[in-house]
Amino acid sequence: MKFLFQILLLFLTWFTNFANAIADKAAQLKALGKTDLEIAQEVFNLRRQTTIDFKGATPDDMLDIIFEFNDIRYTQTGLGDKWGLSWSGAVTKATKNGVTDYSAIISAASRSAGKKEVLGKLFYETVGAKTLPVLEKYRMSSLIN
Repeated sequence: MKFLFQILLLFLTWFTNFANAIADKAAQLKALGKTDLEIAQEVFNLRRQTTIDFKGATPDDMLDIIFEFNDIRYTQTGLGDKWGLSWSGAVTKATKNGVTDYSAIISAASRSAGKKEVLGKLFYETVGAKTLPVLEKYRMSSLIN
């Protein structure tokens, strides 16, 4: 079990570093004169593909929680699928009064998943108490009351 916890911790650390790399990529694209739309599409697609790739390295018990979470948060709301937020969902979320804020998509794509405990609390609040044994296993339950 300690080995699985270490893998998950390495995964979250690497993903945080990757989110920082996405921010760097956005800055590079901006320096090349790309529009906010072009930058948003590129960094969003990079982030989405990376999250899909990472799910291949995620332990099965945690993957079940992630897929259920994504079903509730994205599939049931029409904003995405089991893999997460879709491009059209990101555009929907970033559009207010008919105007799409592509910088909000760029910012979201560059944001890390955050601390594992915060993520654990979000999984617990969204999916329910049945997640607790798995969240405890991966030491993600300290913020759950």
